[in-house]
Amino acid sequence: MINKTRYVPHAPFWFITVLRYTIGLGLKLRFRIRPVGTEIFKRIRPPYVIVPTHHGVLDPFMVGYFVPKAVYWVTSDGNMRSTIMRFLLGFAGSIPKSKSIPDLETIGWIVNVIRKRKGVVGIFAEGTASWDGHTQAIIPSTAKLLKLLKVPVIAVLLKGSFSSQPRWSWNHRLGSMEIEFKLVMDGAQAKAGTPDEILSALTAAMEYDEEEWRVNHPVKYRGSGRAAWLELSLFMCPACGKVGTMRSRINRLSCTACGHAVRLSRDYKFQGIGTSKPLFKTIREWDLDRKSVV
Repeated sequence: MINKTRYVPHAPFWFITVLRYTIGLGLKLRFRIRPVGTEIFKRIRPPYVIVPTHHGVLDPFMVGYFVPKAVYWVTSDGNMRSTIMRFLLGFAGSIPKSKSIPDLETIGWIVNVIRKRKGVVGIFAEGTASWDGHTQAIIPSTAKLLKLLKVPVIAVLLKGSFSSQPRWSWNHRLGSMEIEFKLVMDGAQAKAGTPDEILSALTAAMEYDEEEWRVNHPVKYRGSGRAAWLELSLFMCPACGKVGTMRSRINRLSCTACGHAVRLSRDYKFQGIGTSKPLFKTIREWDLDRKSVV
């Protein structure tokens, strides 16, 4: 585990540059990422906080490529249990955080980066990656932290990231992506706003649904095993209502209890197999129905 009395986040410029033009550039090309709104960095100077939507482990590298300064990402301390990962993440400027537990050391490191180093901090305010491509509820304490910091806040929407690296899969799918940067508030607004007002503004700015984006950006994703492990998210059969009976195989998802079976197409739409008719068109629709029952 991390010795918090000795750990100090640091992000050498040369190391961040190497990451940006190796991993970052590689991801930009591989996933065909198009940036939107990066001109904001010509107007906003550090210190500031960026708050992206969260879909997968590659998100920090994808976003970091387009941010002109090193980003000190707040990350789960569970990712830093091994010596190697602790060294690499520490060298990349990661700020460890215990999930769902108030952490004074974490806040202290964030304040140090913002106020003393005039740096950039990245926070995934949803806490965990999305299961269905829709923004999750923002952790309320994030608004209190932004109120404390009193610096500009930039929201980042990773459009197409859920389809490219879905949380329930071990496989990446190649299509195209768009990363949009937009200013939520400047430092004066963060200072003047109440935590509730900041939370409301951040929630509105980060509202995003992958299915809605794909309506105007039709993308067919390449990669085998599109439905592999989808039962980790869609574990309730919509036909018979049984829980834990869904099984995936390559691009199919079927129920072992009633035989209901569907296929997930390259544009992430469900299609019927045999006599089975899809009861939902999308993962999001199926997930919302499951949540209404559970």
